[in-house]
Amino acid sequence: MSEHKRGSILIVDDEIETMNPLCDLLSGWGYEVAGFTSVRQALDALHERDFDLLLTDLVMPEMSGIELIQTAVHMEPLLVCIVITGQGTIQTAVEAMKTGAFDYVLKPLEFKTLKQILSRALEVRRLRDSEEKYRAIVEDQTELICRFLPGGTVTFVNDVYCRYFACRREDIIGESFVKFILEDDQHDVLQKIASLSCENPVMTYEYRIVTPDGTVCWQQWTNRALCDKNNTVVEFQAVGHDITTRKNAEEELKNSREQLRNLSVHLQSIREKERMLIAREIHDELGQALTALKMELVWLNNRLPNDQLLLHDKMKSMIGLVDETARTVQRISAELRPGLLDDLGLAAAVEWQAEDFERRTGISCTVTLDPEDFVANQDISTAIFRIFQETLTNIVRHAGASCVEVVLHEKDNEIKLQVSDNGRGITPEQVSHPRSFGIMGIRERVNLLQGKLEIVGIPQKGTTVTVCIPYNTGGVL
Repeated sequence: MSEHKRGSILIVDDEIETMNPLCDLLSGWGYEVAGFTSVRQALDALHERDFDLLLTDLVMPEMSGIELIQTAVHMEPLLVCIVITGQGTIQTAVEAMKTGAFDYVLKPLEFKTLKQILSRALEVRRLRDSEEKYRAIVEDQTELICRFLPGGTVTFVNDVYCRYFACRREDIIGESFVKFILEDDQHDVLQKIASLSCENPVMTYEYRIVTPDGTVCWQQWTNRALCDKNNTVVEFQAVGHDITTRKNAEEELKNSREQLRNLSVHLQSIREKERMLIAREIHDELGQALTALKMELVWLNNRLPNDQLLLHDKMKSMIGLVDETARTVQRISAELRPGLLDDLGLAAAVEWQAEDFERRTGISCTVTLDPEDFVANQDISTAIFRIFQETLTNIVRHAGASCVEVVLHEKDNEIKLQVSDNGRGITPEQVSHPRSFGIMGIRERVNLLQGKLEIVGIPQKGTTVTVCIPYNTGGVL
């Protein structure tokens, strides 16, 4: 709309006696006026500049008012046209309105009526300008835009929406938008829309749609409830876009993660079995061989002459070396796979590991068991024990602690392990650091068993690691 005080008016009337006074009158009312007795000159002026309103006589020698309106509106679609007619041509004026005129005024002109008609026409022009700007904004969007009533009836869609569904606008408006939604998702979508209100007007959600060629695609929509002055939802405005590519990528990533997790499960299972086999081989084969070797050395020592003191000392040294080697074999075997874990269960293995940790590091380690005995399958027992070992390793490496408290108890059909130290306290950055491999290993074991992990650090007061594993997990380690 042109920038001026009230509006610009193009006046066309072949009678100069009518046109000149009318131009003076409207100029006095604050309008910017251009008047012509020639239709051709008027069209040239319309071609050169914008006008808000066209005020034209109906009967003119060069071109009828109806023909002028049709030509002018073709040149400027937003132009609001008013015809001037006499009493005998009212029917013609009505025909002009059918072809695009906004209203008509009768000769002789009634100033009050003319002022009212011009005011309304100018308001219509402003609305057309606003609508055109809104439509341009809407049509320029790359998103799908749709408006629909609470019952689902579509009242507006933009060109992007039409192109996406390969439908004409007139085939969509008046229909329900639900018809494009995959049947399995329709109920959930309608429930979410029904939950919108004037107090809670906006929601974003995703669902699947079916295009006319049968392709199933994913879309994400943001719906906004539009309310009237009575705080009642009267319409919904929705903006959406296709997220099929993202969904496919997410699905591929999910499958990839699942495959990696399954591979991790398989590798951990193989590792534990290998550890068990190696531990047994070391314990049984090397242990038996060392026991037999010690027996032979003792036998030889008992048969040495008493005066061979040097040989006796050498034999004692060899027997001591065999004993030390046997203890090393036991330690390596226990570190690979403590026999207590398989023979006496998780509780005994945790107590043994805590005692061994305290003996090796000098860090006080107390264990509280509730109940004192646990009945858990091998997978769960192995996972919790390995998590406990890794937690103790992290404490030695990073915590600078002087004491550790361990609580292992069963409640509400889950096993809970809590390890607390009084060290420097882990930071959130350290917990999430991509090179915190120990924590990553703990987290992966917990996830495999559908458990929960919480690591909380307080600066200079310590760190608490809490692991909860349900009994009904289907994980395999």
